[in-house]
Amino acid sequence: MELEVDMEAKHGRVPYSSSSYTVYNKDQPIRFGAKLETNTGIPGVWRVLLLKDSTIPALIAGSQSLYVVTIENDNTKTFAV
Repeated sequence: MELEVDMEAKHGRVPYSSSSYTVYNKDQPIRFGAKLETNTGIPGVWRVLLLKDSTIPALIAGSQSLYVVTIENDNTKTFAV
């Protein structure tokens, strides 16, 4: 799995910054279910946590909803949690 990060920092009187992640497997972005963006309408993954002690490649990704992403037998699987 590969991870791409887009960050946008606001300067001046705007008190926030934003970032979003895109997770890839074999140069293809991993697709998440519709629940990923239903609470805020803001697209994208806000946070990614690598599960480095997992026996298979795995991570947790999400914004308002969380997904576990694994690779088993060369296939990407996503599970809403």
